[in-house]
Amino acid sequence: MTFTPQLIGKATGTNVTSLSISTPSVPAGGRIFCAICINKDGFDSLTDTAGNVYEQAAGSQSGVGAFVFQATNNLHLANNDQITLAFATPFSASIGAFAVSGLTSGVINISSAGQGNDRFPGAAIDNVPANDWCVGILAVNGPSSDGFTQDPTFSNPGNFNTQVTTGFSAYGGYRQSTGGKIVYQPILGIARIWSCMLVDMSP
Repeated sequence: MTFTPQLIGKATGTNVTSLSISTPSVPAGGRIFCAICINKDGFDSLTDTAGNVYEQAAGSQSGVGAFVFQATNNLHLANNDQITLAFATPFSASIGAFAVSGLTSGVINISSAGQGNDRFPGAAIDNVPANDWCVGILAVNGPSSDGFTQDPTFSNPGNFNTQVTTGFSAYGGYRQSTGGKIVYQPILGIARIWSCMLVDMSP
């Protein structure tokens, strides 16, 4: 089984009521992950042009909201389709999305979330089966110019962690489990309010 991330894109907005990512062509039959960092307690909707249904896989709140949503067995997204986050009142947020192919199951086994206000975000899951895939997502109440160092045991999903400087930042990483406890613990350049989550998926 091969875990192959494809970057879809990122978008940021300040005092907006909707925020959209313009997509590349994304083949049908995989899985789409959306990471959201927002200064609201949730939001009204996450939709896309193709009609995929996004379900929350994990989420946490600590002065800033961090959420992971997924669309399973996704419908095809064409060039310049849109993934859109919407809220009834103005919000500020960063949203990033990537697609995964090569998962025959992709069932979410368990997720874990952590919150804090320092340079050392993290989330952990005990007793992860060998060969499962783990995805870590981090939302930070601060600009990307603060600095971010990936957990050395995790790989970057394409250019997901490359972004322009904004007031909210979203990062991610993935790795295959060798069995046992998995910890996702990147490092921030400056102490900030953060929310972090780790998702374990069966192959």
